[in-house]
Amino acid sequence: MRGFFIVLVMKKLSLRTTIISISAIIGSAAIIAGVVFAAQRTQPTSINNKVQVVAGTNVWGDIASQIGGENVQVTSVLSDPEVDPHLFEADAKTASQISSAQLVIINGLDYDEFMQDLLKAAPSDNKTILTVSDVLKVGADANPHLWYDLPRINEVATAIQDELIKIDPANTEKYQTNTKQFISELQPAIDKLTQINKSYKGKGVAYTERVAEYLLLDAGLVDKTPVDFAAAVESGIEPSPQQVQSFQSALTSGAVAVLLYNNQAVNDMTKQVQATAEQSKVGVVGVGETVPPGKSFQGWQLDQLNQLLVALQK
Repeated sequence: MRGFFIVLVMKKLSLRTTIISISAIIGSAAIIAGVVFAAQRTQPTSINNKVQVVAGTNVWGDIASQIGGENVQVTSVLSDPEVDPHLFEADAKTASQISSAQLVIINGLDYDEFMQDLLKAAPSDNKTILTVSDVLKVGADANPHLWYDLPRINEVATAIQDELIKIDPANTEKYQTNTKQFISELQPAIDKLTQINKSYKGKGVAYTERVAEYLLLDAGLVDKTPVDFAAAVESGIEPSPQQVQSFQSALTSGAVAVLLYNNQAVNDMTKQVQATAEQSKVGVVGVGETVPPGKSFQGWQLDQLNQLLVALQK
């Protein structure tokens, strides 16, 4: 009889736990549904008389902020230099920000795919969506790190300017003035790129990830990264010990003058490759995927180019 009582109590407890679990799931689902429903109902609108802009990454967000000036309020989803952009996941707050945005800037090429998903969840005919890869008319298989193609950034800046003018024509002159200033302030970085091309064209370089590939091509530098290693990284596969060894051999051979590594995607493998480069007297330069705090886009790019030049000179 006592055993029967224990079994009965256990069944009741199990049933109670199940009911609580189901209630928690239903509650969570209701919260998520509420966020999506609110996002769908929210219409894009200005706040404090400022155009609301949301950018997938602070690279484009910073440029939009400079062009919009005091007439825009920009929210950049990816902005933390300590976060690997490839591992980022959007949340309910991001969905809410996008739902009220008048202009949304996405990179495209599946780089910020989370933005596409959020836009589908909160569609609006009144929202303007600017896709950088469409502006630059690049193919679907292109390198998605488009902000490193410095000579073409003026095209993106002008596209952002034009969309802001459509939304807020009263401040057309201000947007045009700010765009001209941005393009002018970016010129020193482009000049530095030209300088590197003239002095070091044909020099061998390598990278742990092709983040700054456009920059290297514009600088006239030659990629010496082993094809099998680059293919593994590009496919999201951890390079095999043999592929890492192949990369290390390239670094010790004297064919590589500078190693560029993604300083936002550091792991044991990249540390190992970096150590080999330093031991082999190969210059090492870190490049990132978000504008560092306290820097402008153009200042950040100029700093990285200065570091590349110094590494090449050594």
